[in-house]
Amino acid sequence: MITILPILAATILSPIASAVHDYQVNDVTRNVAFAGKLGNRVVDTLTLSHDGAPYTVRLGRAHTRFGSITEFHVGETVVIACTLHRGVNLVMRDEVTVK
Repeated sequence: MITILPILAATILSPIASAVHDYQVNDVTRNVAFAGKLGNRVVDTLTLSHDGAPYTVRLGRAHTRFGSITEFHVGETVVIACTLHRGVNLVMRDEVTVK
């Protein structure tokens, strides 16, 4: 039991690998629809690449009444604070920042 505790402590206290990566924006699609008192509903779909691998990210809905919404442009580098998988990924807007 005593020999297991240091191994267990080292495993628990070891740093977790960061899931934050830089991605290059290759394509941006923005859908805007009128949403009444909420202003316009905006949904962005980004096509990104990281180390030559393509990723598609769909950002959650946002309404223009509650403040400005970041516009993404082709050629920008964005930082995403979560792990992306092949195919379409649904990501919260708070996890994406322009570098």
